[in-house]
Amino acid sequence: MSFIVREIARRATGGGDIIRAVRHDVAALTVGRASDNIIALADLAVLPHHAMLTERPGGFILAEALGGSPLEIDGKFVPRAEIEVAKGAKITVGSHRLTVEPDADGAVMVTVERVAALSEGAQAEDEEKIFSLSGAIPGKRRLAWGLIAAVLIAFLIWPVTAFITRNAEEPRRIHGDSSWSTGSLSAAHANLENDCQSCHVKAFVAVRDETCVGCHIKLKDHATPDRLMAAHSDKGLQAKFRSAMAGTFGLEEWGCTTCHKEHEGPVAMPLTADSFCSDCHTGLSKTLPDTKLLDAGDFEDDHPEFRPAIVRASTWDGPRIEFASLADKPKEGSGLKFPHRLHLVKTGGVAQMAQRMGTIEAGAGLDCSNCHTPDATGVRFRAIEMERDCGSCHTLDFAEVGGTMRQLRHGEPAQVVADLRDFYRAGGNSFAGSMGARNEGRQRPGAVGQRAVSRGGSVDARIRAVFEEGGACYDCHVIKEPAAGSLDFKIWPVVLKDRYMDRAWFDHRDHGNSVTACGTCHAAETSDRAADLLLPGIAVCRDCHTGSHPEKGKVTSTCASCHTYHEAPGAPRVLKPVGADRRTPSTTETYKPRIEGGARPAR
Repeated sequence: MSFIVREIARRATGGGDIIRAVRHDVAALTVGRASDNIIALADLAVLPHHAMLTERPGGFILAEALGGSPLEIDGKFVPRAEIEVAKGAKITVGSHRLTVEPDADGAVMVTVERVAALSEGAQAEDEEKIFSLSGAIPGKRRLAWGLIAAVLIAFLIWPVTAFITRNAEEPRRIHGDSSWSTGSLSAAHANLENDCQSCHVKAFVAVRDETCVGCHIKLKDHATPDRLMAAHSDKGLQAKFRSAMAGTFGLEEWGCTTCHKEHEGPVAMPLTADSFCSDCHTGLSKTLPDTKLLDAGDFEDDHPEFRPAIVRASTWDGPRIEFASLADKPKEGSGLKFPHRLHLVKTGGVAQMAQRMGTIEAGAGLDCSNCHTPDATGVRFRAIEMERDCGSCHTLDFAEVGGTMRQLRHGEPAQVVADLRDFYRAGGNSFAGSMGARNEGRQRPGAVGQRAVSRGGSVDARIRAVFEEGGACYDCHVIKEPAAGSLDFKIWPVVLKDRYMDRAWFDHRDHGNSVTACGTCHAAETSDRAADLLLPGIAVCRDCHTGSHPEKGKVTSTCASCHTYHEAPGAPRVLKPVGADRRTPSTTETYKPRIEGGARPAR
């Protein structure tokens, strides 16, 4: 494409214009003050390389600014624009105007002419005085000081005064210190939106931990500040500087506000990233050599085997509870005799007895739900109680008097001895239900049975039969025999853990039978002893769960999925949305041994 640059210079004394036209066979024209431009404009208002006109197919040229200042094309300021040559355009550059139009022989005609004086100082000065507002408004210095004073009053003096003169009993529509807020409060603190002083107790002092725990009384520290600092891997110059600055401005290191940032908007607190935990716990054994905690990182490939707190032994002085790795296949000493497999066989005697009693349908067998029922939250299961969960099959009836069944007192051996002694001494010799002579060939476990009277007339012998092998208590409990001639029988204490993972959280609602059958995780159908610990190991969980990195077909599980930061003996704060079947975020449950005098786990 050819460009014809047509320059027009007007004579100062009149007498006509000087016109010079030069053809340039180039693809682009450069415009600027520098002498190496094709169109050189001697004007200080023009940049050395101000603009470029480039040919485009279809009869267009592209006009674009080179120095950052936009071009004025047909009265509009734009950084670049395509111009249709046939229609033409006017480009203003400083005091010059470039008119683009087609030439007769097919070239592009660019006419350059000066349309304004290069220096109009006197005229500009007169116009400035005529149109200036200096007589109507204060000067720049006065205006600047006035604005500074207004800012200080609106954003410092008024907020501080409002804070000092605040009356908690007098609600205000306008809060002077609200101008300091950096954003809305979180959803959990939305009710404090207009009560800044509930957290900001002292002016110009950061929120302190004691203010937070004034409401959050159930939350416990993760660890002491010195242990947190020692465990954190970041001990370089930046960490030391940050620590020094925090002390200078009264900020508490590893305080509540270190993690909990407010005024981030009305949203719930997001789940903590894995790095927040792994920064310390991946190499915790090196930074804190005296710790009893094992190193842990990503759940998929850097997490130790589960270590539940189990009842090693149930003693008369209380249970001995210890943490034990599932890799060692530990056994429980709960003091109870209970074979799970015997109760779950669909063709066994237990299933047939339950069918005859109407507990289950014909041809069916017992399953986990027949004995284990979820608690009110659905997260865990209610503690097993003999009368409620076992009594329908394991009867303690021992006599029928006037149509009323008499029962032994469960858990009270001395009362059992007293009731039986009174009954037999009074000549009692009748039996109820499965205890009758017609059923002496088979009886339900727990029944007093025909054996209680088959020893003859001795009342003591009949009572002993209840506690000895084949008797009502012996089937499920470990019996401590009394001295010869005594009936002071003792039942070995039964301690059933309500919760095994004291430092972790498991929600059974997400693992119901509709998702995962009980037998998938708990091998109850093959367990013959109550000492078997029917907890799944970490390998079972990894069949469905991966770590923090998503994996197809598995559930992504971060540290916060199972653990809580704030140490507590009960359940951590629920991390899932609260709904009709969800507990409130502040709810906690505390583990208590099933008998008095229970010791805390030995770590």
